[in-house]
Amino acid sequence: MTRTTAQVPPPGAGAPAVLGPCRLVAGGDGGGPRLAGWIDALSVHCPYLGPSLRRGLTRLHHYQVLPAAPFGDVEAAVFTAGAWAAKTVRARRTAGRGWACEVITLDWPAPDPQPAAILNRPHWAIKCAWAPVGVLPGKFAPGAGRPDRAGRTVPDPPLPVLAVRDSVPAADPDLLRSTPGIGRVLAQAREDGRDILGSVPGVREAGDPLQAWPAINHWASHLTDLESSS
Repeated sequence: MTRTTAQVPPPGAGAPAVLGPCRLVAGGDGGGPRLAGWIDALSVHCPYLGPSLRRGLTRLHHYQVLPAAPFGDVEAAVFTAGAWAAKTVRARRTAGRGWACEVITLDWPAPDPQPAAILNRPHWAIKCAWAPVGVLPGKFAPGAGRPDRAGRTVPDPPLPVLAVRDSVPAADPDLLRSTPGIGRVLAQAREDGRDILGSVPGVREAGDPLQAWPAINHWASHLTDLESSS
């Protein structure tokens, strides 16, 4: 992995402008014109999406990825952006701003299946790390063809999308049937101010979230689910 230091703003500030090979090109209520039609179509499956965008509860941050960027560098950047999103969701909740969602989108002109696969390991690491404090990531990728709870096919986005949001304890455990331990953790989640990644071996030594990704990925790759005592 190319050694690049990420200048990550604190939670509550804007999304990181540069993360290794990723450059922020739209943020806040933007997200790129290619997503507009998908968001409209997705609103059929999630009626809260449109109102939450209009109220600023859901915010979109669109990244352009260098075409020849190594997979590992992009993966580290996706995790770092997702970690910033998770911290920001917590900060917005603590500040009394209610339910929040930060959405990261990627425009990476790389050969298939890389743009879709790039979400898998960062998504899993964020889910394992932040579930105990009630923050849940979701991933949407071209070609996924996933159904919603009513069995209807959710429209595929034109770009990889990582959404990080406050959990909904009454509903989310039912969405996590393949990982019931995470569902149980979410049902019991509470905000206790913990340092989420501080106990992961190698993270403090790395000092920088972009450089800590190998240690975090190693930790998360050995987890198949979470126990409710986590």
